[in-house]
Amino acid sequence: MGKKSKVKGSTYELKIAKLLTSWWGAGTFNRAPASGALHWGRDQRVAGDIVAPPEADFPFVIECKKREEWTMEHILLDIGQPKEWWAQVVTDARRVEKVPILIFSRNRAKDFIMVPYDSGMYDKLNKEDKSAMITTVSIKNIRDEIQLFDVIVSTYESLTQVPIPEVKEYASSVDWDRYKGEYE
Repeated sequence: MGKKSKVKGSTYELKIAKLLTSWWGAGTFNRAPASGALHWGRDQRVAGDIVAPPEADFPFVIECKKREEWTMEHILLDIGQPKEWWAQVVTDARRVEKVPILIFSRNRAKDFIMVPYDSGMYDKLNKEDKSAMITTVSIKNIRDEIQLFDVIVSTYESLTQVPIPEVKEYASSVDWDRYKGEYE
């Protein structure tokens, strides 16, 4: 990745950290040291790209991507970078036992989210502006076996319209990893 791409990614992570701080309202979210590259055992504060403050009780591992090469067609057809990003956040979420959330965008586009599918959350995200869709993302595990994940793709703005207690309830009840028994 070139220097401009790294700067663009860092700038986007800072933007998302500020948005999360404003929305969640429990401490300051920050970029992770080395942007998620550090792995200290089960310490959830270093999983993903954004570090939630311990007092926030934030149930997600966050991966942020600001790239130009993706389109919604990539997401619907399960091709290209979005599936690689999902694999990355799933790996981190499994490690720290949290729910994966991918936040992504490109120039002159809205901020989008990808979260594990749950019918109740889908209805909440789709309630106001009908901006949510359901699709399946496939990733390969370390044995090169295909794993399928049903996900919701929506706007970050739609997520922030869902009351935080309902987001926490979703995160505590969503059964997002049907492969959990294979790696425990």
